[in-house]
Amino acid sequence: MAKNIVVIATLDTKAEEAFYLCEKIRHRGHMPLILDIGISGKAPLHDGITRQDVAISAGSSLEEIIARSGGYTHALSWMAKGAANILKRLVEEKRLGGVVSIGGSLGTSQALKVMKELPFQIPKLAVSSVAFIGELITIEMVSADQVMMQTVADLQGLNGVTKTILDRAAGAICGMVDAQPQWGPTQGGRVGISVLGVHDYADQCKRILSENGYEAVIFHSVGTGALEKLVRQHFLKVS
Repeated sequence: MAKNIVVIATLDTKAEEAFYLCEKIRHRGHMPLILDIGISGKAPLHDGITRQDVAISAGSSLEEIIARSGGYTHALSWMAKGAANILKRLVEEKRLGGVVSIGGSLGTSQALKVMKELPFQIPKLAVSSVAFIGELITIEMVSADQVMMQTVADLQGLNGVTKTILDRAAGAICGMVDAQPQWGPTQGGRVGISVLGVHDYADQCKRILSENGYEAVIFHSVGTGALEKLVRQHFLKVS
């Protein structure tokens, strides 16, 4: 079944690449929906979610966001807020299959804000020229269930390298959407166990829980926030 896949991009700088990615997603049987979080330049016409729509969802207007003091990064943060509100609404309406973003340092940092609080069952892919540069993209910025893909070359137009990366990105996000399980949040039956690398005691707990009809999910205590995120989203039983 075809599903909506939102493509987050700043169309003032990444329009050509975003449209190419949408074409490849459509070719794989899903329905791409561009979400423009850009604020400068003139955005090309498209049938997705416009930057004006995003600004309104943030409780403002594009003109007001641009006019505020704080600079370009601050304005993009407002756009990220609006984009997050839109995606949460799509989740509530069961109209979101997955999310993929493309961008450099600023575009990536804002897209990660948008994706971070989305439910675990929504696949999230960030295609970025700074995906693994720790000084720019820190562990605190990346959701525990976030997939990151390095662009290799900068996304400044289409060429043999960037087309290959975007082709793979389309395959990755479509594959993750196609592989979605049928289960979702639960109020009981699934229990999280936090460990520090030694599984002996966890194995015993897992066996006892299984014998009593519960499913155990093991988490390493490395500070990714994965356990806490699944608790907040009711994927795990809290007792």
